[in-house]
Amino acid sequence: TVIGLVQHRRQQFETAGRPFREVIQRAQAVEDRFAEAPAWRALGQVYLDQGVPDAAGDAFGHALRLYRDMGLDKEAGLVAGL
Repeated sequence: TVIGLVQHRRQQFETAGRPFREVIQRAQAVEDRFAEAPAWRALGQVYLDQGVPDAAGDAFGHALRLYRDMGLDKEAGLVAGL
């Protein structure tokens, strides 16, 4: 996740998404929603900054669903605002 965040901050959008997708896959494999949700959110931001709004919306939607399922209303609200 940290690598993806650094790459995103450096505007290396082509490579920034890969670490987040890896985190999502690993989190899904062990059913860790607490790791999966923020990775979806970060991936959505990468897509948004890349100018791919449909992919961003899908990623934010996954994050929003997970945050709501976990009862994390504040996080869900932040994602809904994106």
